[in-house]
Amino acid sequence: MEIKVGFEIAYTAVQPTPMVIMLSIHPSRFADIVGTETIVAEPDVPIGFYRDSFGNVCGRLVAPGGGVTLRGSALVRDSGLPDVVMPTAQQIPIDQLPMSCCCI
Repeated sequence: MEIKVGFEIAYTAVQPTPMVIMLSIHPSRFADIVGTETIVAEPDVPIGFYRDSFGNVCGRLVAPGGGVTLRGSALVRDSGLPDVVMPTAQQIPIDQLPMSCCCI
């Protein structure tokens, strides 16, 4: 099956704000991307992508004063089978997660 994935995140700042974003599909799934994954900023500010020391895809940009909206989309091929690492994994609503998993 193919799953369309995407996001839209808006960030507001009074002054230009340097940002590092980690919004890309995990490198372990790159072979499953159909076509191209896109991540863009509005207004159109350049995003410099690089890999960190753990292999994660990171993006570096400077959000302009007033803010920025980041949008991403991709089409991902997936078997639909349970996760091989944790086949009994379940999706838990955020309000039911234990507080020990939060960094407050």
